[in-house]
Amino acid sequence: MLLSLAPAWAWADAAVELAPVQVSAQKRPQDEREVPLSITVLDGEKMQAARLSTVDDLSRYAANTQFSKNQLFIRGIGTGANLGFDPSVPLFVDGVFLGRGTAALMPFWDLAQVEVIRGPQGTLLGKNSTGGALSLRTTEPGEQRGGSLAAVHGDLDPLTLRAAVDLPLARDWALRLSGLQESLGAYGDNSALDEETLGRRSRGLRARLQWRPEGDWSGWLSLEANRTSLERFGSELSAVTPASLALYRQYDPQTDARLDYHSSTDTEGSEADRRAASATLNLEWGGEELRFTSLSNVSGSRLGYFYDADYSPVPLLTLAFDEDYQQFSQELRLEGRHDAVDWLLGAYTLQADLDVDSRITAFPGGAASLLSGPTPSLLQPILELLRLPAALDPLSDQSRKDFRQQMASYALFGQAVWHFASRWDLSAGLRWTRERKSLRMQQSFENSGLLFRQALGEEPFIADVKREEDDWSPRVVLQYRPGADTTLYLLAARGFKSGGYNDLASSADKLEFDAERAATLEGGVKTLWLSRRLALNLNLFESQVKNLQVNAFDGTSFYVQNAASAHLRGAELETRWLLGRGWSAQGSLGWLDARYESFPNAPARADQQGDSQDLSGQRLSRAPPFSGALGLEYYAVLGAGWSWRAAADLLHRGRSFLSLDNDAADAQPAVTTFNAQLALASTQGWALSLEGRNLSDERVRNAASDVSLFSGNHWAELDPPRRWSLTLAHHW
Repeated sequence: MLLSLAPAWAWADAAVELAPVQVSAQKRPQDEREVPLSITVLDGEKMQAARLSTVDDLSRYAANTQFSKNQLFIRGIGTGANLGFDPSVPLFVDGVFLGRGTAALMPFWDLAQVEVIRGPQGTLLGKNSTGGALSLRTTEPGEQRGGSLAAVHGDLDPLTLRAAVDLPLARDWALRLSGLQESLGAYGDNSALDEETLGRRSRGLRARLQWRPEGDWSGWLSLEANRTSLERFGSELSAVTPASLALYRQYDPQTDARLDYHSSTDTEGSEADRRAASATLNLEWGGEELRFTSLSNVSGSRLGYFYDADYSPVPLLTLAFDEDYQQFSQELRLEGRHDAVDWLLGAYTLQADLDVDSRITAFPGGAASLLSGPTPSLLQPILELLRLPAALDPLSDQSRKDFRQQMASYALFGQAVWHFASRWDLSAGLRWTRERKSLRMQQSFENSGLLFRQALGEEPFIADVKREEDDWSPRVVLQYRPGADTTLYLLAARGFKSGGYNDLASSADKLEFDAERAATLEGGVKTLWLSRRLALNLNLFESQVKNLQVNAFDGTSFYVQNAASAHLRGAELETRWLLGRGWSAQGSLGWLDARYESFPNAPARADQQGDSQDLSGQRLSRAPPFSGALGLEYYAVLGAGWSWRAAADLLHRGRSFLSLDNDAADAQPAVTTFNAQLALASTQGWALSLEGRNLSDERVRNAASDVSLFSGNHWAELDPPRRWSLTLAHHW
């Protein structure tokens, strides 16, 4: 676990031992040391101090995780960039499952805690958790009137404002209002359009009404709206052939492939814009012996996405899509205790509608736009690259895909924990899931569609299909506590991710893919040492994944398939340490060996002959062998009500492939980055802090792949360079 050891306005309160940490990974509040799972926990203070505002930031502080926008990977298992996929690492907010991977684009603010839960969670958390889960818990209203306000400004960050206020209402009621206005400044430039790129804007409002009577009933209602805009994409060329570079420079002489935060795309208005709203009602009745919980949610989101699909200054291809997602979920739980057995029973339903409209446009400006760059003599090489008849007049053409999916999922689940001896527990759980999906999809062309038929292999079609599947996901855990400060566990569990349909299918026969299943065996020990000032959690795991769902790109089109199988093994170490004299340390370290056990029909690299290769025995993409974070903090009292704090974090991630074909051209080398903070705080609630991120100014790829149509060319997108910011905050 990585945890802030004291609030920003109370650093001078020196702790004599590590405080217990409560988590909800098993559907109820528990001491983290009693939970037989590998978990990294970050509290809201740590996230605010380190300025962790996106899933990209968060994953660097948790071992064996790699998050990037809407692609979440834990222990090498995750979801590719396909809107038809259900997430392998689902996102939960206050216990509510959000059914789309694009939910990971939401901004983070006013969070009490974040839990990164590793391994299949099919029994209690449900379907689509073959890799693990990311659980966010928002801050509850306080019992006293108060609030906080923070303003952030930096060299690359124009202005960020965070605010929250607690308002006690009647005797048993309290309200918390919180908001975010965040601007992360652009850090790239586009010479073809003469504009800055890679900006991000986020806004959010949340109201949480809490009801805490003295009787058996309690509950809360949360209403939230948020918006995230990724402005002017800055995907840049990372490798390019001499012939392609000569062509590109006819349109933009400054085109290069040096990965220097410089792009040369010609598409104006490239962006992603996601808007979401959610309402959640939680009601509870009972006490420690018997408790009933009802968790209801209705939520929806809309995402618009538009970018240059050829990543170059030549006006060849653009891709746009609009995702409209609506869901309703209801969970009922009854839990209690009988003699030496703690038990939990539950029922769950999820109803969801997913609509995706995508448009791939060829020659968006028509023949005139091609001739506006180089001389007409250059038209022939372009046509040869596209494998079109030389006599064809390449007028604007478009492929449209209308994807309409309805999904209904039902589940019954339960778990019993038997305290069969003074130091021994045996728990067993099981979840049954039935899921139905129905789809109507149409692919059509505007104008001739000749490019899409010949170069991209697309066909017009109308599909009206249904699928239904059942799953049983068991879980068995044996725990032993040899002493008050040590817990050992051995766990066996299974997870399930439903099959579905590819929203970017080029033909009807490439539409459907099957369910993915994962089984894991994990053993661990959680200990406290040195008078409870040092916490060490170590676990070892081995997992098997069958029918691994992968999203592949073959240079012309995206397709979905089930890789035969994958084998994972590794370890995670979590530590916190109160060193004394104001010093503390925390760390999360991981080792991972994640390989395809069988993948004979993997997509071929650009430098290979044929359409496929055998990746059996090779590493999974986004699965670095080593990863983790080490942090060191110091705080001290200055007198007159003031204290100061210094912190530094070392973040490491080993070499990993970013594309499914394991092309070295799309790999991110091993990289170590540094973040640091220096802060001053008063007991009156004021705090001023200076933060520096990526202080070694490393160039880190978060995405990479082949360039459409141009074999041997590659693109990548980089994380931000070194940046500084200043935060002024007040808490009252």
